[in-house]
Amino acid sequence: MKFFSYLSLAFTGLLTLMVLTSCSNNDPNDPKTGKLLPSAKMGAEFRSLQRVLSEDGQAIANAQILIGTAVDTPFKGNFLTTDQNGQFPVPEGWIAPQAVTISAPGFVRATYLAQSSGGQPFVLRKDGAHGNFELTGQTPGVNIVGGDGNAYFSLIVPVLQRNDILHFNLGMFLSPQKDEISVLGQTMSVPSNLTLPKQKQSYVLPFTLNKPIYRNYFETSGPKRVLALSGKFPFKKVVDKIRGGTPFYLISNDMQILSGGVTDASLVAPSTTSDIPANQFSINESRSFSSAAVGSGELLLGVALTNNKGDLVLTDVKVLTPNAQNALGVQSGNDVQLLSLLKKQSEMQSGPGEDRLSAVMLPFTSGATPQHLPLLENPRLMSNTTVQIQKIQVPGPLKALATYGSLQTLKRETLKDGSLLETPTQVWEVYASDWVDTIEIPLWPGDPAISTGNMRWSVALVAGAQQANVDLGPSLMQNVTHVTNTSIDF
Repeated sequence: MKFFSYLSLAFTGLLTLMVLTSCSNNDPNDPKTGKLLPSAKMGAEFRSLQRVLSEDGQAIANAQILIGTAVDTPFKGNFLTTDQNGQFPVPEGWIAPQAVTISAPGFVRATYLAQSSGGQPFVLRKDGAHGNFELTGQTPGVNIVGGDGNAYFSLIVPVLQRNDILHFNLGMFLSPQKDEISVLGQTMSVPSNLTLPKQKQSYVLPFTLNKPIYRNYFETSGPKRVLALSGKFPFKKVVDKIRGGTPFYLISNDMQILSGGVTDASLVAPSTTSDIPANQFSINESRSFSSAAVGSGELLLGVALTNNKGDLVLTDVKVLTPNAQNALGVQSGNDVQLLSLLKKQSEMQSGPGEDRLSAVMLPFTSGATPQHLPLLENPRLMSNTTVQIQKIQVPGPLKALATYGSLQTLKRETLKDGSLLETPTQVWEVYASDWVDTIEIPLWPGDPAISTGNMRWSVALVAGAQQANVDLGPSLMQNVTHVTNTSIDF
C-alpha cells in the first residue's frame, strides 16, 4: 500500500511541476484565476503585476509607466517599464489612488486619473502619421434623371465609429474646403466633398453643370473607410438660397439622399485617388422621432446611422425642428442608430467653438426622444497642463460615467483654394471615472515644458444609462449614449 501512496505522491508532484513549468515558460497568466503571475525578478517591494495593451489586445513592451505626479512623487520607485508581455510590477508604495501615465513609441501618451492598483489593463491608442492627406476621385453610380427640375449630387463622408463623437465636427459632413463652380457665368462656392456629375440644368437659360471630382481631407494616413451618398435637390430653389447667402448646412433639408456605397481607401501619399460607387445600397425608408426643445440661439441636427459591425454608415442628416416630430431616411431592416447633435447656431461655421456640441446616440426606434446634456462653456486654462471644467448636473435618468481630455498640437495651413486647413495631433489623452472638474497631467520626465501657441485642450463629459459601466481608454464610448464637449486654444 505504501508503494501506491508513494507513487500517487510522485505523480501529483510531477503534474504540479509540469503545470508550474508550463505557466512560467509560456503563459503570464495563472491558469486557474486568469490573473497575471508574479515575475521571478519581482522583489519584495512589488506585490503583483499590471498590464499595458494596444487597442487590439496586443501587449506593449518597453512602455514607460509613471505612477503619481512626477518621478519619485508621491513615492520612490514610481517610474517603471513594461516587459515583453506588457507587464509592469505594482510597487508597494502604490497604496492610494494615483494618476497612472503610460508612454510608448507609436502610441498616444495617456493618463488614467485616480487609479488603484490591480485595476483594469491600461490601453493605448495607436498614433498614425499626421498631416494633410487628400482623398480625391469620382463617384460612379449617381442615377441622373433629366428634366425633373432636380440636380443630382454625391456627398463623400467618412464611415464613423462611436469614438468619433469625442472628436466630432461638422467638417466630417460638409467640408470647410470649397470648390468653385460656374452657373451662367456666375461663380458659386460649394463644399469640396460634394460632386455634381455632368448634367443639363436650367436657370433662366439652359446650361451644363459639371463638377465630377470630390476632395476630402484627413488628419492621419493609413486605411480609411469612406462613404459616397447619392441624392437630389431642387436646383433653382437651392441656387436661390446660396445666392441669398444661406449657409450650406441649412440647405441639407432640401437634399434627399437616395443611395450610397462604401469603399476602403489607403492614404499613403499626400494625395490619393479613389473612385467610390454611390449605388451599392438604397435608402428607402423614412423614420420619425421627437426632437428636444432647445435654448435661444441653439440648433439641432439629426443624423441616421446604419450600424454594420461597429461601422456607422450615415444615411441622412437634417437640421431639426425643435420640440417636434422629424424624419430621417434610413436603410430598412437594419440596426439603425439616431445621432442628435446640439450646437450653438453661431458656431456652426468653421472657427472658434466649432467643436462645442452635445451629442446623444440612441437606437433609432419608434418613440425615440433624445434629451441632451447642456452645452459646456470653454474650459478654463489654469496652466498649460491644467484645465478646469464647468460643473453641470447629471440629468435624473442618466449616470455620470467618465471624463475625457485630449491635449493636441495644431497645424494650420492655407490650401490652394484659399481655405484654412487645421490639423490637430493628439499628444496626450486623459481618462477619469465619473465627472471631474479639473484635469491636470503629470510632469513627465525629460519632457520640455508644454509651450503656448498652436495648442488645444479638448474636454468631454460622458454619461449613459444608470446600469451602464465603461472601461476607461479607447473603448470608452462603447456603452455611452450622451456626451458634451468643448475646447480651448492656447
